[in-house]
Amino acid sequence: MMRVARNVALLSMASALRRQKNQDPQASWGVPPEDMNHSRVHCGEIQIELEENLKTGKWPIEDPVVTSTQPCVNGMSGSYPCSGIDLLSYMPLSMFTQQEANDIWGWTDPDTGKEYAIMGVRDGTVIVDISDPENPSYLVYIKTHTSASTWRDIKVYGNRAYIVSEASGHGIQVYDLTRLRGVTSTTEHSPDAHAGDIGNAHNIVINEDMARAYTVGTRSKCSGGLAIFDISALQPQFIGCYSADGYTHDAQCVVYNGPDSEHVGKDICAAFNEDTITIVDVTNAASPVQLSRVPYSGSRYTHQGWFDGEQRYIYANDELDESSSDPKTRTLIFNAEDLDNVQFVEKWYHETDSIDHNNYFHNGYMYQGNYCAGVRVLKVWEDHKISQAAFFDMEQQCSSPRFEGIWSIFPYFQSGTFVASSVEKGLFVLKLSADITPPPPTTTPVPTPAPPPGTWELTGSGCQMEGDCISSLNYPANYGNNGSGADIPLRLDAFNAVQP
Repeated sequence: MMRVARNVALLSMASALRRQKNQDPQASWGVPPEDMNHSRVHCGEIQIELEENLKTGKWPIEDPVVTSTQPCVNGMSGSYPCSGIDLLSYMPLSMFTQQEANDIWGWTDPDTGKEYAIMGVRDGTVIVDISDPENPSYLVYIKTHTSASTWRDIKVYGNRAYIVSEASGHGIQVYDLTRLRGVTSTTEHSPDAHAGDIGNAHNIVINEDMARAYTVGTRSKCSGGLAIFDISALQPQFIGCYSADGYTHDAQCVVYNGPDSEHVGKDICAAFNEDTITIVDVTNAASPVQLSRVPYSGSRYTHQGWFDGEQRYIYANDELDESSSDPKTRTLIFNAEDLDNVQFVEKWYHETDSIDHNNYFHNGYMYQGNYCAGVRVLKVWEDHKISQAAFFDMEQQCSSPRFEGIWSIFPYFQSGTFVASSVEKGLFVLKLSADITPPPPTTTPVPTPAPPPGTWELTGSGCQMEGDCISSLNYPANYGNNGSGADIPLRLDAFNAVQP
């Protein structure tokens, strides 16, 4: 009975907020409109699509609120096509009084064990308690520092969230997540610190083991490359730049513990720089060193990627390659066993026609937020090949390479719950089905061995044998025209042709 009452209350709230949004979408929070022209932002096409769809009323799309598990049975979870993923709950944008969502991250309270989704929205950042994943609770709204923006990104270090945006003059907002303790109803909180060293930023990256943050795509700092901050204290402190390879769209920075012994223990960033993956040693923030720069055939916009658990391979995505002649989603695989000589290996093609956007490795799987293809989960095998293990398609309204659908995904909650943000729909709370069966492993074909050494046996006249080579007695001179020939029987038990 309590569940029914709660559902009715949530539906009533969503309806009321939807009416308010239609009257004045920014009335409740008083946020100035977006001030950034899409032509100045990398992947600005999404802003064009957003504004057009808001103007026509096509967006936001409001699917029915979900507050109880809809298991994936016979290829469907409620009204959504699926395989191996259950829907636990769904909160539409109207429940946040918002028109658009973007990036998403998560935090687990080390004292209480509660899990929280932290989602960027056009007017700021919203934080949702998903500890009871069937009954998520919207707790805190953090207003944007300057204006609304299509782009907002969040990462977490310790018990603090770090928020950046393409909104001009936004800087880095720092929010103490322990303030969520005791919050029981939706409230607005101000950040606890702000770093104005940068204006806008496209993204923020955090190496938790080093207590460092790296903003990327910052026009006013480091020429759009890595702007490095010490975040061991509440107030971020700028400590260095890396911009020798130009604009960085996204990155993963780790204390390296992979197979390349020369670099073990160093602060290594895999930077995704529009047309390459660029590996940088940023251990000395004042003097970073580029280790390798890896282009690949068919690059259109190298967007994002992630190391596997052993830091041997990198799985990346190109945001615009599906808009070429072949619309099939593709995941890029790079061998990073030698950081000074990272090599492109291959492209793995999906069955979907969709842009791939963000992917993160966790416990042998690659979790992907792929716009119109929704959520895709890939199994990463011991030979570093990949295959699809599960999917959840909450974006049935589109099935082509366009900037619509799932923006990102966060798979690192200990409970196994994971969350995904849909640009035009809102927050989805998901979990792999208990009976998920990954596909059979893909194995690298064993190369055909060379035939064992053999012997030639030469009979008759007209030819000669020198070592393993047989030639005519007239070689290398030419034969005359209309000469007589001979029938030569030739038997080969094993043959290995070698071209000099």
